[in-house]
Amino acid sequence: HSLDYDPLSADLVTGILKEFVPEGRWQQFEEGSDVDIAYEIPGRARFRTNIFRNHWGPAAVFRQIPSDILSIDELGLPKVMKALALRQNGLVLVTGPTGSGKSTTLAAILNHINEHRRREIITLEDPLEFIHTDKQSTFIHREITEHSHSYNAGLRSAMRADPDVILIGEMRNCETMRLALDCAAMGMLVFATVHTNGAAKTIDRMIDAFPSEE
Repeated sequence: HSLDYDPLSADLVTGILKEFVPEGRWQQFEEGSDVDIAYEIPGRARFRTNIFRNHWGPAAVFRQIPSDILSIDELGLPKVMKALALRQNGLVLVTGPTGSGKSTTLAAILNHINEHRRREIITLEDPLEFIHTDKQSTFIHREITEHSHSYNAGLRSAMRADPDVILIGEMRNCETMRLALDCAAMGMLVFATVHTNGAAKTIDRMIDAFPSEE
């Protein structure tokens, strides 16, 4: 919706963003001109925020993260999701374009585990989106760059912690995929997102990410 205000100047936008972007993340933005953070107004709302530069100067896009984690039934997801949630091990990939509901779906699945199983769950995200309150399970939420240098480093650390369940916010490269497969092979239940449209394209994406000799 358009607003009855004059366009914000680049200097004013910079000042607004600096008020809530952590210093380390602002430095990352200065160096790379692009950064993702989660921004929370306590008790009111939480946002996934992409800060970037365009020809006008700095800019930001805010996507609201729902305050309540909806259940599998409330989202109208297939009943098989409950069976996947309660598996002992394996690799479960949730795919689709940006804004298609991958994070919301995974939050519902982890919530189902939380309500029905005693599990140690580690989440690795950039940024953290849904924050779970311990019910039956115990959660360790880690944000990439804030609590771990990278997905790869976070996954290696998680493997040493020997959790029952790992959530990977996004599988972006060959090494992350390899580590995710290793975790699943070690007996963990691994959930991850991939930006693909459909199961067949997801398999192709994973195969194409690895060197041909592998």
